[in-house]
Amino acid sequence: MANVTVTFTITEFCLHTGISEEELNEIVGLG
Repeated sequence: MANVTVTFTITEFCLHTGISEEELNEIVGLG
């Protein structure tokens, strides 16, 4: 459940900010 929420949140964030998921991962350090 938590993973789905996190994924949805990341997707929403990317849509609103225009930052790609790869860029976000690089910034957060998950990638």
